[in-house]
Amino acid sequence: MKEMEQLGFTDSKEDSSLFIYRNNFVTMYLLIYVDDIIIRASVPVAITELLQFLSVDFAIKDLGVLHYFLGVEVLSVKSGLLLSQRSTVESLQYLALTRPDLGFAVNHVHQFMKRSTKLHWQAVKRILRYLKHTVSHDLLLHRTQSSSLQAYSDADWAGYLDGRRSTRAYCVFLGLNLIS
Repeated sequence: MKEMEQLGFTDSKEDSSLFIYRNNFVTMYLLIYVDDIIIRASVPVAITELLQFLSVDFAIKDLGVLHYFLGVEVLSVKSGLLLSQRSTVESLQYLALTRPDLGFAVNHVHQFMKRSTKLHWQAVKRILRYLKHTVSHDLLLHRTQSSSLQAYSDADWAGYLDGRRSTRAYCVFLGLNLIS
């Protein structure tokens, strides 16, 4: 977004919806998904100033402390943020974003939704059963001073048997936290 670049934010190379602002005094992260925004900053007043600036051109409603985002419950705990899907899973569409363990299965099933067969719907039901039994699993994001990003990837050239396509996967860490 040009507006974010004009304010000094840079695009994250790892996530097109993440913008990062850094100077000598503050580090700020802005995550935008459609019309939902999460802002985190090392200096809380920077969030207030950014919201005031954006409200000049955009209709902004500050919902206060983050409790839910894309169907994920967010709890602030002493050691960081606890991400939980104890609430109802709203849609398979978000699973690839919020549950890295399901990303491949959901994306694979999604490829066949226009011409799905009984076999594809059985796979969807299997994903839902897996969710039912793992809904109490949480993800803890530890507080860290590190802003180090580390990425790991793997690929299998033409190893995908349903079309002889390549498969690939990656994971990204911010400090000690797996974020993608």
